[in-house]
Amino acid sequence: MEEEKKRKIIIGTLTSSLIFLSFVFFKTFSISSRSVIIFPSTFFKYFLSEFAAKGSYFAMTNSLIKGAFFVIPFIPLVLGFSVLIFYGVKFEEDKRLGFASSFIPSLLGTVFIGPSLTSIIFSLGVVLSGTFSTGIAVMYFKELKKWKEYRTGARTGGKLFLIINILLLFALLINTIQNSNEYTDFYKKEMKDSIMSLFEESETLGIGELNITIPNTGIEKEIEKAQRKMIESKVDEMLNTERMSALISFCVFLMPFMIFAILETLRAIIFSPLFGVISSITLYEESSIK
Repeated sequence: MEEEKKRKIIIGTLTSSLIFLSFVFFKTFSISSRSVIIFPSTFFKYFLSEFAAKGSYFAMTNSLIKGAFFVIPFIPLVLGFSVLIFYGVKFEEDKRLGFASSFIPSLLGTVFIGPSLTSIIFSLGVVLSGTFSTGIAVMYFKELKKWKEYRTGARTGGKLFLIINILLLFALLINTIQNSNEYTDFYKKEMKDSIMSLFEESETLGIGELNITIPNTGIEKEIEKAQRKMIESKVDEMLNTERMSALISFCVFLMPFMIFAILETLRAIIFSPLFGVISSITLYEESSIK
């Protein structure tokens, strides 16, 4: 009995530490609802700057590295759930252990990164996943035959992350709807800046192409200034039309679904296989005995 209690304390402490580490990484890399929704724009600007400075190869590789920071906070979560999967198969289903070891770090993590609708719903997903992790692991371990260890981890972990992803989609949708005007204005400004930068990169906004010699630099600057104002006015007029505003707003509305698609892709090609590899290592001896 004493040994069982010590075992649960060790498992609970290890799981709690790993789950809380995920929240620390979210805070460290400044990942929030807003940063996720505006990420396509900031990512594109980063790609353009890298492309201009180093060329296409480095722009692509550096952009992939930058995008990888979004994955890092989920790795401790994978490890934490893997500990619970191991416990469930090795010993028994224990919802109380799963709940305690996920609720405490989720509560502390929410306070640490700052309470918000998204962080609260994400924490709820973590708690639900932690609570049911040992039971789901036991169920799959008894049902599966071939590649039992790998598939136990991959399928259990996949189900746990599906719960989290669905709740994150729900949270991001609410956040997007509540702040739709702010996000729409942000993307309008980003589009305007991008369009204006294209004109600035051309030769004096097209004056050089006319092959006209203007001896008075003051007049040339006035012409450039007038051209810029005219172009800026046209761009504003275009971006503020009802059709364009609706299009931008619709694209913003689609962002949560795009993020959900990315998370589901990561779940399928990274997180689930990682769960499988970890469970293959930790459950090998248990499988050979049974």
